[in-house]
Amino acid sequence: MSPGLEGLRGRSVTVTAGGRRLVDGVDVHVQPGRVLSVVGPNGAGKSTLLRALSGECRCAGGDVTLEGRALSHWPLCDHARRRGVLTQHSSLTFDLSVEAVVELGRMPHAGVSDAPTDARVVSAALHRAGAHGLRGRSYPTLSGGERQRVHLARVLAQIWTTPPDGGRYLLLDEPLSAQDLGRQHEIMGLLRELAREGIGILVVGHDLNIAARYSDDLLVLARGRTVASGPPARVLTPEVVRAAFGLDTLVTTDPVGGTPLVLVTGPPSMTTTT
Repeated sequence: MSPGLEGLRGRSVTVTAGGRRLVDGVDVHVQPGRVLSVVGPNGAGKSTLLRALSGECRCAGGDVTLEGRALSHWPLCDHARRRGVLTQHSSLTFDLSVEAVVELGRMPHAGVSDAPTDARVVSAALHRAGAHGLRGRSYPTLSGGERQRVHLARVLAQIWTTPPDGGRYLLLDEPLSAQDLGRQHEIMGLLRELAREGIGILVVGHDLNIAARYSDDLLVLARGRTVASGPPARVLTPEVVRAAFGLDTLVTTDPVGGTPLVLVTGPPSMTTTT
C-alpha cells in the first residue's frame, strides 16, 4: 500500500432494497497497490457492494470513504479522476467509433487536459486494454468481449494520471464474463500490472482459481454477508467454499503459481440458496 493513503474503505456496509438486505454489514478495503477479488454465488451481493463503493447506491448502514473522506464530500470531477468503474453491462446505443467511446473517459479532465494529451491517452489506454486493433471500428458492430475491452480502455483513460495528492482506484464488475480463456488471463495480468503501478483494484468474479492466482486478497460473500476475507491461501478452504457455494471440494496447490487450486469433488448442496 502506498504510504499515507488510506485507500477506498467500506465499514459495515449495508444496502437494502424492497425490505431485503442485499449487503449486510460488510467491511471492505481497496488498497493502493493491491488486487482484491470479491467472489461468491449469484445473488451474494457482490455487484451491490461494488455500487455502494462507487457511490452509485446509498448505504442504509455503515459508510464508505475514499482516502479518509466520505464520498459525498468529494467534488464529482476529483472523484472521477481517481476512481474508475467498469460495470457488468455498459450499454451504448449511439453509432460511436471505438475511439469516441474511450474518449468519454476523458470527460472529467475537461479544462485540465488538452486535446493532444487526450488523444495520446486514448491510444495508450486502447493498447493496454488489448483493444488497439479495434481502432476505427463502430462500437455497435463489436462482439461482447470486444465491447468489454473498449470499456476497460475507457475507464483506464479516465484514471490515467496519478493525482499529485492521492491514489487511483479501479472497480470492475465481472470483467472476464465475455472473454475467452486467453483474454481472461491477459486482463487479470493487466490488473496485476496496474496494481504494481500503485492502483487499488477491486474485481468481482466467479472463478475461484483465477481469483486466487492473480489477487492479493479475497472477499467471499454469500447471502449479503462476509464468509471469509484475507489472502487466498488463508481464505480458500473446503469449509469456506462449502459455506459460500454448497460445494464439496479439494483445495490443493497450483503447481504453476503455487496458489490455492480448488477442485470440485461433489455436486452442490440443494439446500444452498443464492
